[in-house]
Amino acid sequence: MTPKLKHIINEIDALNQNEKLKVFQYLAQQLQFPSTASNLSDSDILVQYLEEHADQKSERSLKEFKGIAPKLLEGQDAQNWVNQQRNDWTERQVL
Repeated sequence: MTPKLKHIINEIDALNQNEKLKVFQYLAQQLQFPSTASNLSDSDILVQYLEEHADQKSERSLKEFKGIAPKLLEGQDAQNWVNQQRNDWTERQVL
């Protein structure tokens, strides 16, 4: 392993889970579209993703989530709870 690669891995290890996910998404995009990925803005990548997946049906209906959180917060900061839920779903999708 080169010193440069070791440095990059150490930097990635220091990131939080959401930042690591962004690095993963960036690398996946680079591998999928190596010549064009670096020229696309985040919004262009999002539009491209939405166009490619527009015909896919969601696995879950939003109606399934009605009332899921009222008693779960119990004094917890709402943004922290939302971030935790996102992290949990991301972990489930990776597995």
